[in-house]
Amino acid sequence: MRLTAILLLAGCLQVAAGSKAQTISFSGKAVPLENVFASIKQQTGYAVFFDYDVLENAAPVTMKARSVPLYQFLDQLIAGRQLRYSIRNETIFFSKSQDIPEKPISLLLVVPRITISGQVFDASGKPLPGASVRISGTAQGVSTDADGRFSIDAKEGNQIVISYIGYNSLSAQVEKGKLTPAGNNSNGGTIFFRDNICFIRLALSETRLSEVGVVSTGYQVLPRDRATGSFTLIDSALLSRQVSSSLIDRLEGVTSGLLVTKSRSIENVRLTIRGRSTIHADQEPLIVLDNFPYEGNIENINPNDVASVTILKDAAAASIWGVRAGNGVIVITTKKGKLNQKTTITFNSSITVGMKPNLFAEQQLSSAETVDLEQFLFDKGRYNSQINNRYPVISPAVGIMLRKRNNHLTAEEAVAQLNQLRQYDNRNDLLKYFYEYPVNQQYSLNFSGGGSNNTYMVSGGFDHNLRSEKFRTYQRFT
Repeated sequence: MRLTAILLLAGCLQVAAGSKAQTISFSGKAVPLENVFASIKQQTGYAVFFDYDVLENAAPVTMKARSVPLYQFLDQLIAGRQLRYSIRNETIFFSKSQDIPEKPISLLLVVPRITISGQVFDASGKPLPGASVRISGTAQGVSTDADGRFSIDAKEGNQIVISYIGYNSLSAQVEKGKLTPAGNNSNGGTIFFRDNICFIRLALSETRLSEVGVVSTGYQVLPRDRATGSFTLIDSALLSRQVSSSLIDRLEGVTSGLLVTKSRSIENVRLTIRGRSTIHADQEPLIVLDNFPYEGNIENINPNDVASVTILKDAAAASIWGVRAGNGVIVITTKKGKLNQKTTITFNSSITVGMKPNLFAEQQLSSAETVDLEQFLFDKGRYNSQINNRYPVISPAVGIMLRKRNNHLTAEEAVAQLNQLRQYDNRNDLLKYFYEYPVNQQYSLNFSGGGSNNTYMVSGGFDHNLRSEKFRTYQRFT
């Protein structure tokens, strides 16, 4: 029992002695004296007080120490300097070598570190993984995790910059242990707290989108270098190169792999991406409008409301949209308002005047040659089957020849009428009575803007097109 008590007492004395012993490990070249003081406090837990005169013209510290006792380290630190130190109650005082101050003159150089935690997400509330959170002017920074969360140690007054590709950067300042927007540097982003948790909302940057080439798959937005598969991105500037009320007309000619088959009816337009990939299933590509499959007619979409179009061409799209993506996917993203933006009014109008079709451009038989050909075929009995029909469908020249054969016309009358047909060209009448100059008119009016937590955009459009054939018009309200 007595031996046990002695051993316990020796152990307690050893623990007590170990708790008072302080060692320092330090290695640096040309390190400011201020940073060395900070390292001492961090390793020992001692408070450090000093006179600001100590730092005036203080030469940088170059030394290397490993597990050196505190007193020995301090002696080595002040060697060659007009400094002296004193340790009282776990507090180290530094002053000029003339005197040791009885009271601290300046507070600890080490500003307490503050742990800032929060979550970064976009305007729709979706977390932004991989967002950069860094302290301005330093190399210190972290990235958000898969849920958009982060934690970073900062000092009071530090400016923290939060950035993410395709979004406006947001600058915030540490004040009273919390993040607050730094001046007018929010760039449309917002910071708010809920249950003492910091939430940071970043705003999309249209300029950044055009610079890095962001691709929308209808499921997520990715930069070009991270998007897989074959795709074509058509932005608003490329869509606006051609003036047309039809989105398909604007896509045609600027999208590789997209084949447009049109008929005389505006509702009957067939789209093919890299050919047909199905046999019995739907032949059309899948159309995705603002992240949702669109079952309507693509011609009903006003091209002035479209911000970008992404054409997904290969099997990589099937990993997102399944079997419906077998013939490709057309992802359409419409324009939207911006956070913290005043109401913006945009008005677009265009009037396009075309030409009548050139009916004389195609090489064909003249009227005289056509009459001579029909005379030759009539003499050979080529039209006998049509003539014997109860309701014969024959040309005017064949009708004159038939009336002559039936002795309803004399030879002179028949020749005179046929010569008159030889000099007549009905293409002039078609251009005069059937065709006209096509005129396409398009008008669009948009109202857009947003507050700190919402965005809005209201648009209206009116299209009035006159076709080249008379009495054929097309009107559309969007």
